[in-house]
Amino acid sequence: MLEHNRLLVSVGSALTLALGCDALPRFQLQLQKDVQREFHVAQAMVVVVDTTYMVVAVFDDARAALEPKEHAAFAEQLAQFAVTHYQKTRLKTVGVMISRATHRTDNDPEPTLFVPEYHPDGTVRLALMPNTRGTPTPVMRKQ
Repeated sequence: MLEHNRLLVSVGSALTLALGCDALPRFQLQLQKDVQREFHVAQAMVVVVDTTYMVVAVFDDARAALEPKEHAAFAEQLAQFAVTHYQKTRLKTVGVMISRATHRTDNDPEPTLFVPEYHPDGTVRLALMPNTRGTPTPVMRKQ
C-alpha cells in the first residue's frame, strides 16, 4: 500500500508539472483529504485544470466492485461533494473515476462525467453527461 501511495503522489506531481504548475495547490490536497475522510476510501486524487475542469479519482477495491446502480450513485455523491467543497469558480465539468487500489481488471467501470448546474439560490444540481465512448459518430460526406 505504501508503494501505491508513492505512485499516486508521483502521478499527481507529474500531472501538475505537465500542466505547467509548479506545485499542487493546497485546496486540491485538502479536498483529497476531505474526500478520503468523508467516504472512507483508501486513496483519492483531485486535479483541477484551468480552474473549471475537475477530475476526482478514488482508489478503493470495495467501491470499484459495486454493482452498476450503486456505482453510479456513489459517483454522483463524490461529484456532489467535490463541487460543493470547491469554491474557487464554477466548474464546467466534473469527471469521477472509481478504480481498484490493488490492481486493475478488464471490467473496471468507465469514468463518469457530470456537468454542474448552478442555481441562484446557491444549490448545485449535477447533470450526467452521456458516455459517448464507443458510439459511432456519423460522418457527413460531400456528394
